[in-house]
Amino acid sequence: MPAFTELPATVATELGDRLKNATEDQEMMTVTADSAQLAEHAVRSLLADGAADLIHVTVRAPANRTAVIGALHAALLPSPGRRPRPRILSEAEGAIDAALDRRTRPVLMVGDAQQLRSDGLQCLYGTWRAATDRHRPFPLILTGTARLSAVLKRPVLDSVNSRICYRYQIRELGD
Repeated sequence: MPAFTELPATVATELGDRLKNATEDQEMMTVTADSAQLAEHAVRSLLADGAADLIHVTVRAPANRTAVIGALHAALLPSPGRRPRPRILSEAEGAIDAALDRRTRPVLMVGDAQQLRSDGLQCLYGTWRAATDRHRPFPLILTGTARLSAVLKRPVLDSVNSRICYRYQIRELGD
């Protein structure tokens, strides 16, 4: 991962305000930049105060629903002494929901979100929506490159895209 310097004050202030709103409102947000690592670094550094329980997930290829569930399960139930992820996806989703419900102030950040397939993004939305329906909402922050915006414009992702309340694009950082 490249070394990052401190974020410029204007970026830190603007992004910090949007992150604060997204976390207080328990909404979905996208943060994009020229590099996915920069977007992740910015969010992590601005949420590093410990007020939120940041759960960082990066889904590996093929980045479909099964991979998303596997990554969420590993992040939320990481203990090596625990059972492996259930083979039946609905059981794994139930374990993920229960783990999120046990957290005090979870903030789910998904890195490299532009790599996710449509069913993977729909799975994340379904997890967020189910928590909201159970009255245990949490903010969902998707980070990645500017390509994420194009991915979210796919017709099959209309419901996901329409629920994103906050969007922030980090412009090229000056030297």
